[in-house]
Amino acid sequence: MTDEQIAEIYQFDREVFNSDRRYYEHCDDIRFEDSNPKFAVESDMTQYDETNWMEVFDKELCETLRREPEEHLRAYYLYCVCGYTQDDISSIFTKTQQTISNWISKIAEIIKNSK
Repeated sequence: MTDEQIAEIYQFDREVFNSDRRYYEHCDDIRFEDSNPKFAVESDMTQYDETNWMEVFDKELCETLRREPEEHLRAYYLYCVCGYTQDDISSIFTKTQQTISNWISKIAEIIKNSK
Protein backbone atom coordinates (compact mmCIF):
# COMPACT_ATOMS: atom_id res chain seq x y z
CA MET A 1 0.00 0.00 0.00
CA THR A 2 1.14 3.47 -0.72
CA ASP A 3 1.28 6.24 1.87
CA GLU A 4 -1.54 8.00 0.01
CA GLN A 5 -3.82 4.95 0.29
CA ILE A 6 -3.04 4.61 3.97
CA ALA A 7 -3.83 8.31 4.47
CA GLU A 8 -7.19 7.86 2.69
CA ILE A 9 -8.09 4.88 4.88
CA TYR A 10 -7.09 6.84 7.99
CA GLN A 11 -9.19 9.81 6.85
CA PHE A 12 -12.20 7.57 6.20
CA ASP A 13 -11.87 5.89 9.62
CA ARG A 14 -11.57 9.29 11.29
CA GLU A 15 -14.74 10.56 9.55
CA VAL A 16 -16.69 7.46 10.63
CA PHE A 17 -15.41 7.84 14.19
CA ASN A 18 -16.39 11.54 14.28
CA SER A 19 -19.79 10.79 12.80
CA ASP A 20 -20.48 8.17 15.45
CA ARG A 21 -19.28 10.50 18.18
CA ARG A 22 -21.52 13.32 16.93
CA TYR A 23 -24.48 10.97 16.88
CA TYR A 24 -24.00 9.88 20.48
CA GLU A 25 -23.30 13.44 21.66
CA HIS A 26 -26.41 14.86 20.00
CA CYS A 27 -28.93 12.10 20.54
CA ASP A 28 -28.91 13.03 24.23
CA ASP A 29 -30.20 16.50 23.32
CA ILE A 30 -33.78 15.24 23.07
CA ARG A 31 -33.69 13.01 26.11
CA PHE A 32 -35.04 14.55 29.26
CA GLU A 33 -33.99 13.61 32.74
CA ASP A 34 -37.41 14.77 33.89
CA SER A 35 -39.28 12.12 35.86
CA ASN A 36 -42.43 12.93 33.88
CA PRO A 37 -42.88 9.91 31.58
CA LYS A 38 -44.64 11.90 28.88
CA PHE A 39 -41.29 13.54 28.08
CA ALA A 40 -39.19 10.42 28.32
CA VAL A 41 -37.55 9.62 25.01
CA GLU A 42 -36.86 6.07 23.97
CA SER A 43 -33.23 5.24 24.51
CA ASP A 44 -33.41 3.15 21.32
CA MET A 45 -34.42 5.51 18.53
CA THR A 46 -34.03 2.82 15.84
CA GLN A 47 -37.78 2.36 15.61
CA TYR A 48 -38.20 5.99 14.60
CA ASP A 49 -37.42 7.72 11.36
CA GLU A 50 -37.77 11.18 9.87
CA THR A 51 -41.55 10.85 9.57
CA ASN A 52 -42.41 9.62 13.07
CA TRP A 53 -39.61 10.74 15.44
CA MET A 54 -41.90 13.25 17.16
CA GLU A 55 -44.09 10.43 18.45
CA VAL A 56 -41.76 10.08 21.42
CA PHE A 57 -43.40 13.23 22.78
CA ASP A 58 -46.93 13.68 24.02
CA LYS A 59 -49.75 14.49 21.60
CA GLU A 60 -49.93 18.19 22.45
CA LEU A 61 -46.22 18.74 21.80
CA CYS A 62 -46.43 16.76 18.56
CA GLU A 63 -49.21 19.03 17.35
CA THR A 64 -47.20 22.11 18.29
CA LEU A 65 -44.16 20.79 16.43
CA ARG A 66 -46.21 19.92 13.35
CA ARG A 67 -47.14 23.61 13.02
CA GLU A 68 -43.45 24.43 12.51
CA PRO A 69 -41.95 24.51 9.01
CA GLU A 70 -41.06 21.07 7.70
CA GLU A 71 -37.47 22.04 6.93
CA HIS A 72 -36.94 23.23 10.53
CA LEU A 73 -38.16 19.88 11.85
CA ARG A 74 -36.01 17.98 9.37
CA ALA A 75 -32.93 20.01 10.34
CA TYR A 76 -33.57 19.25 14.03
CA TYR A 77 -34.02 15.55 13.25
CA LEU A 78 -30.83 15.38 11.21
CA TYR A 79 -28.86 17.17 13.91
CA CYS A 80 -30.19 15.61 17.11
CA VAL A 81 -31.21 12.15 16.01
CA CYS A 82 -28.94 11.38 13.05
CA GLY A 83 -25.88 13.22 14.29
CA TYR A 84 -25.25 15.42 11.27
CA THR A 85 -23.24 18.57 11.85
CA GLN A 86 -24.81 21.96 11.27
CA ASP A 87 -22.39 22.41 8.35
CA ASP A 88 -23.61 19.15 6.80
CA ILE A 89 -27.21 20.26 7.19
CA SER A 90 -26.47 23.70 5.75
CA SER A 91 -25.10 21.95 2.66
CA ILE A 92 -28.26 19.86 2.35
CA PHE A 93 -30.57 22.89 2.61
CA THR A 94 -28.18 25.34 0.90
CA LYS A 95 -28.62 27.72 3.83
CA THR A 96 -26.02 29.27 6.09
CA GLN A 97 -24.87 27.43 9.20
CA GLN A 98 -26.29 30.28 11.30
CA THR A 99 -29.73 29.78 9.73
CA ILE A 100 -29.60 26.06 10.49
CA SER A 101 -28.50 26.82 14.04
CA ASN A 102 -31.47 29.16 14.47
CA TRP A 103 -33.89 26.53 13.16
CA ILE A 104 -32.51 23.85 15.48
CA SER A 105 -32.53 26.21 18.47
CA LYS A 106 -36.13 27.19 17.81
CA ILE A 107 -37.31 23.57 17.77
CA ALA A 108 -35.21 22.75 20.85
CA GLU A 109 -36.74 25.73 22.67
CA ILE A 110 -40.28 24.57 21.84
CA ILE A 111 -39.47 21.12 23.22
CA LYS A 112 -37.80 22.54 26.32
CA ASN A 113 -40.67 24.97 27.05
CA SER A 114 -43.30 22.25 26.76
CA LYS A 115 -42.21 20.73 30.09
